[in-house]
Amino acid sequence: MHTAARIRNFMLIALLAGWATDAAAIRDIPEKKGWGGNFMFGAGYFDGETNLVSGIFDFQVGNDTVGSIDQAPESKDTGVPAVPFEIRWTFNDNQWQAFYGLSLEEFVALDIATQLGVRKQAGKAGIFQLGYLFNAAPSQVWEDTYLTGTPRRETDLNNTGFRFQWDKIGGSGFEIQLTHRDVDVDLDLNGLSQGLTQAELDSLQRDGEQTVFRGRYLWKLGDKNRLRFEVGFRKNDMDGDAVSSDTQWGEVLYGHGGKKWVFAGTLMAGSREYDEANPIYGVKTDGDFYSASVNVFRKLQTASKRWSLMGTAVHSEMDNDVQFHETTLTMFMVGAQYLF
Repeated sequence: MHTAARIRNFMLIALLAGWATDAAAIRDIPEKKGWGGNFMFGAGYFDGETNLVSGIFDFQVGNDTVGSIDQAPESKDTGVPAVPFEIRWTFNDNQWQAFYGLSLEEFVALDIATQLGVRKQAGKAGIFQLGYLFNAAPSQVWEDTYLTGTPRRETDLNNTGFRFQWDKIGGSGFEIQLTHRDVDVDLDLNGLSQGLTQAELDSLQRDGEQTVFRGRYLWKLGDKNRLRFEVGFRKNDMDGDAVSSDTQWGEVLYGHGGKKWVFAGTLMAGSREYDEANPIYGVKTDGDFYSASVNVFRKLQTASKRWSLMGTAVHSEMDNDVQFHETTLTMFMVGAQYLF
């Protein structure tokens, strides 16, 4: 499994479905042509303890030097810009829509992949979406994660793929999402410093394919309250069996929306199992993870009624069978969002 996905596994955050943002559910498609979308302008504070990831958006989030392959990760903090957006064009009254953007949900999950695609609302059958995913900006990982005593060099992590989503299935609260991506590490020297055999080095190669399935159900509890459950499964089929894995998780979201304030909170827990033992440690680097988040929107009473303020706090932890692979992440983000 490529290392940036380790963060995504347990940093996934669902904002209030279908109310203040487009981050979780797909909005109903209007019956007349025209432009629509949203832009967010903000900044975040990121504090992480990870030995596995180097940078996001060219902002370094990991320490470049580690003293030992048994060393727990040390804390590193940084500021990051918050620039999620979506631009939509509805063609005509048959409810076809084209879109391009980076969702707030995935931005907070540090998944910096933009999507270009189309949507179709088909009556009670639901809303269908198909999109092409590509990097807005590459993430960075270490050429050799396990190099010790000297600064590690960064290398780009790129991924491209497709996503299919079916929302409001049969007029219900069910939604499914299937994503498939090809993963490429520019220069993968993982484990080269540890005196491994060629077969052992091959088992740590991080290029490959990733498939993710999510199933969700949204309950509307009156006009102001929402409850959503999600189950997810991720298959990482990498060139190296020691970094190939199966991940499963469950998440619950509660949301409350009023005339001025919108609140959403999430809890998520899951586990990951690897196909083979890591040759450096002689054991599989399996782990359990959890995440909790709080999200608040304040609708501004401007003349256009299109602006809102947003604040998010997220904390995630992964307990791993190998201390070097443990991860703790905390993020705070504030910003202003414009809907049109």
